[in-house]
Amino acid sequence: MTFRTIDVGIDQQNRDGVNSNLGVRGLRFCLENQSIFRTQLRALYRASARGKARILLPFVSTLDDLDEALAIIAGVRRELTAAKLPFDPDVPLGVMIETPAAAQTCDLMSSRVDFLCLGTNDLIQYYLVIDRSDRSVLHLYNPFHPAILRCLQQVYTLLEPTGKPITVCGEMASDPPSAAVLLGLGFTSFSVSLTAYSRMRRPWVVCA
Repeated sequence: MTFRTIDVGIDQQNRDGVNSNLGVRGLRFCLENQSIFRTQLRALYRASARGKARILLPFVSTLDDLDEALAIIAGVRRELTAAKLPFDPDVPLGVMIETPAAAQTCDLMSSRVDFLCLGTNDLIQYYLVIDRSDRSVLHLYNPFHPAILRCLQQVYTLLEPTGKPITVCGEMASDPPSAAVLLGLGFTSFSVSLTAYSRMRRPWVVCA
């Protein structure tokens, strides 16, 4: 099972009206609230003693943030080891590619993690400068925009030589026409909701 670390985003706006999609969310929130982050990490590692698990870091935009998070994770592992608590020290670590900065540096991030997830919902939102919570611009949300297709192709081209597994998630992965485009670009692993699984179940789709 893949566990995503705390991600505060589109459904949790600040009371002062600030759009949290462009503020402190995902990994940024975890790095600014390290006690909460460490508590979740300890729980996930303790759970790993009872079954296979993976940890996924969302909303990563810089290598510095990723390196800081990995240092915290290493510290949590050392604490559990010192306390002689059972856990799997080899829990795979992954990163979400859902910002333009992450898309441009995904090959560099891949050298630091075990797997990657391509989050199309946020990636499209940020690339096209469209707030998905704003109905007045929702009609401009277009997964087939040439900029999006070029971005997806670039991500695959950068990651393919690394050999690191990449799974596509978001609405594109759950939509048959979009999935066909993704397959054409080279992606073969898709994460879909249970409600979408029946319409996506085809021999040429690998659901994760």
